[in-house]
Amino acid sequence: FVTAGLGGMSGAQPKAAVICGAVGICAEVSREAAEKRHRQGWVVDITDDLDECLQLAQSAAQDGRGTSIAYVGNVVDVWERLAELSDP
Repeated sequence: FVTAGLGGMSGAQPKAAVICGAVGICAEVSREAAEKRHRQGWVVDITDDLDECLQLAQSAAQDGRGTSIAYVGNVVDVWERLAELSDP
C-alpha cells in the first residue's frame, strides 16, 4: 500500500504493514520525520530515491516478506510512477 505522512502519530501504518506481511510505502517530505521514525523502528527502510524505493517494495513482494519503506519525497511522485508502470 501507499500512504503519506510520518509526523506526529503516523508510525502505526508502516508498522502495521510489517505485522500483516504487507509491503507499505509511506512518503514523507520531511527527512527529519522519516529518519526519526526509522530510528524508532517504525519503518524498515528509508530512501529518497524513487527507483530504489520501488525496487525495495518489489523485492519484498516477490519474497513474500512484509516491509515498510519511508520514501523521502512527495507521495504524488510515487503514485505517478506507479501509474506509469501499470500503463499498458
